[in-house]
Amino acid sequence: MIQWFNQLNGRERYILIAGAMLSLILLVYVLAWQPFITSKQDVESSIIAQQATLAWMRQTAAEIQQLRQQANPKTSTTGNQSLLSMIDTALNQGALAKVPKRIEPQGEDSVRVNFDEVNFTALNQWLADLYNRYGIQVATSTIERQRSADRVKARLLLY
Repeated sequence: MIQWFNQLNGRERYILIAGAMLSLILLVYVLAWQPFITSKQDVESSIIAQQATLAWMRQTAAEIQQLRQQANPKTSTTGNQSLLSMIDTALNQGALAKVPKRIEPQGEDSVRVNFDEVNFTALNQWLADLYNRYGIQVATSTIERQRSADRVKARLLLY
């Protein structure tokens, strides 16, 4: 190959070297520089899209917070009534009044309610009523199915 190259006249060697250099530059551009630029542009457009999503999420979170404050009846209807007394009142007024249960306070802001056997549908309606009337929600729940239809053993932590 070197022998063949040395047999070429000066002008042919110059054209061949220039073509090889141009090919090398083109190869570096196609294999390294152009993919780098493309990935950089992709990252930049992804960042712009994520920033737009973040702005939308912040705006929506503020709206949700505002709607929760407007819709949360806990502040308007409960007055100075404690969480324990609200839950006890709701239990004694509803369909679960005659169901055996244990109510235990868990600090100032949560209450544990245990049912040995309760109607699952009635329990769900009671929880919905608690939320709608007082804004009380379920923090954790353990529900075990019983042999009877629509009967469960439930342990709830309400806040």
